[in-house]
Amino acid sequence: MRPSPEQLARLAPLGGLPRERLGELAEVAVLERAPRGSDPLKGRAESLSVFLLEGELLLAYRGGGTLVVVGGTEETQQALNRHKQALERTKAITDVELLVLDDETLDIVSTWDQVAAAGGDGAAAMARAGELRAAGGAFSLASLRNGAFAQLPAAHIDELLARFSRVRALAGEAVIREGDEGDYYYVIESGRFLVERLVGGAKVTLAELRRGDAFGEEALVSEAKRNATVTALVAGDLLRLGRGDFNELLREPLLRRAPFGQAAQRVRDGALWLDVARSTCRLPRCATCSPCSTGPASTSPTARAAGAAPPRLFSSPSAASRSGCSTAG
Repeated sequence: MRPSPEQLARLAPLGGLPRERLGELAEVAVLERAPRGSDPLKGRAESLSVFLLEGELLLAYRGGGTLVVVGGTEETQQALNRHKQALERTKAITDVELLVLDDETLDIVSTWDQVAAAGGDGAAAMARAGELRAAGGAFSLASLRNGAFAQLPAAHIDELLARFSRVRALAGEAVIREGDEGDYYYVIESGRFLVERLVGGAKVTLAELRRGDAFGEEALVSEAKRNATVTALVAGDLLRLGRGDFNELLREPLLRRAPFGQAAQRVRDGALWLDVARSTCRLPRCATCSPCSTGPASTSPTARAAGAAPPRLFSSPSAASRSGCSTAG
């Protein structure tokens, strides 16, 4: 059972979030019911925050003291297990309804939807950050948890948002072309885009990307030519980040380096060297090569070593899961 955005909006950590973000959180939050007389917080993982939505609950604090709280009141707008005084136990006075969210998700939401707005210099920067955050599909919760942005230091968020620009792509327009120099990184705000690569002189479709997916990192990270063509299937909007801004704010968080000795060991364990400085995998789909798509992967021996960073790192996991290799760089 899932909560409604309205229920989430009544909780203190989430009250200022836009409805679209609340809708995303509703998909990952969990509603639970606990019977009268039970201890609904007993055995809970420390990484979970628990809120009381309905019913009455007795809180017994470590070191002494008790408090009865009622769902829907000001006292229950904060997580029950995040009070300053640690809980020893709880007891449901009536049947209760609880909402459970993992702390990692709460941290991500807090970082992107609150810190960014407060981090700009002046009203113009704050308004710009707010405008880009309002493009909920481009910075969806799934992208923030698993994509390139997941590794971004919090201090860079407001600056990153301010440097994106919005561009329109017409149906049939090639946004990037295989063999061209890499100049921009793209996040899809709306529309659908086809990823194709030339293999043996024939076009091979690698993936279809949509709202929230990203492309263009590979050429920027590896300083190589574009390895695929991305074409708009329908008119759509993109958020675009230039090479200089990408290198300054995103490139390093995306790289995970390994010493040569460790890389060599991973090769002996079954990983493959992939020299992205010269070329990328020429297979029609990355998924046909298991070390490339699912096992330890490799990059250039002089920069990023075997298994240190997946070479198919550069589009969102949601796209990868839909069609094997979704890289477009």
